[in-house]
Amino acid sequence: MIHYLTKIRAFGFIFFFFVVVNAYGQRKFVRYTVDDGLSQSSVYSIFQDSKGFMWFGTGDGLNRFDGYSFEQHKNRAGKKAGLSNNFMTAKALEDKNGNLWFGTRSGGLNKFVYARQQFEHVPLYNSSGRNDFDCELIGFDSKGNLWFLNGSNTLGCYDEITSKTFFIKMSEGIRYSGEGGPNRMGLLVNDTIFF
Repeated sequence: MIHYLTKIRAFGFIFFFFVVVNAYGQRKFVRYTVDDGLSQSSVYSIFQDSKGFMWFGTGDGLNRFDGYSFEQHKNRAGKKAGLSNNFMTAKALEDKNGNLWFGTRSGGLNKFVYARQQFEHVPLYNSSGRNDFDCELIGFDSKGNLWFLNGSNTLGCYDEITSKTFFIKMSEGIRYSGEGGPNRMGLLVNDTIFF
């Protein structure tokens, strides 16, 4: 009888194992290209907003995907509203009001105001008086301030309520590992920034 129960348990385990493996084996991967409506094949950021849309930042614009088709957003020369630059950097963020924030290469910071379905270029003047710098987003702190990286060794903080920005020059040891280029990634957890 014990031998019989052991066989049943072994069979049950094997059956369960194959069911679980088979269920996980059903993953579906889809590759999207410019032929599907993506503005460029080099994707530097992927973000899903709270409304379920997927946003793909490329070297030639920002793409919103609804699961069926892409809507391209690009810099429009001479237009006040719109992206400040087509080259999107590595991270996108959503604030507590549901607005989206995107950093650009040599174009500063952009905000997508969901209520108006419109992009705004956020003026962030660095210590050189420039508003067209590389902007790598890090995150929002507990007060709602947006922290970002400006160039290779400057940390920035934008307070949307006062529309003020301040910058902190960092030593090269913080951003550089000693090999290769700068660490362009940052993480904000419990009001502490990690590089």
